[in-house]
Amino acid sequence: MRVHRSAHVRNFTVLPNAVLQYRRLSYTARGLLADLLSRPDDWREDGRHMADSSPQGRGAVRRALNELKDAGYYRVETVRMPDGTLRTDVHVYDTPQRPTSPSARSSDSGEPEAGPPDSPVVKDPGEVAPPPPPV
Repeated sequence: MRVHRSAHVRNFTVLPNAVLQYRRLSYTARGLLADLLSRPDDWREDGRHMADSSPQGRGAVRRALNELKDAGYYRVETVRMPDGTLRTDVHVYDTPQRPTSPSARSSDSGEPEAGPPDSPVVKDPGEVAPPPPPV
């Protein structure tokens, strides 16, 4: 096989090869991750809009997002604002991250679980947590 690459000056995304070669993720999840990593930092779009703009459909995009969550590439946090409203923050990583929330810890850690694994983490917006360490 010969791989032909263009020299890009702008409008390109650099990805670690490990992201695209990670065989535990489906091709759909890897493609979705590449798409998410190509977006600007302030980009906002929910899973339904992503699915509606994709030929795979909602079920495939939902499964791909769950794969990315489980692998540590995608994290959704719910933040309680001072006025009591909730805001959703989405984090996308180009290297897998360890879970940082109590609900994401394994049950064999000896600590009680805070809820089901898919329950959102509610953070205080005044509290800034450092990014999770790489795996």
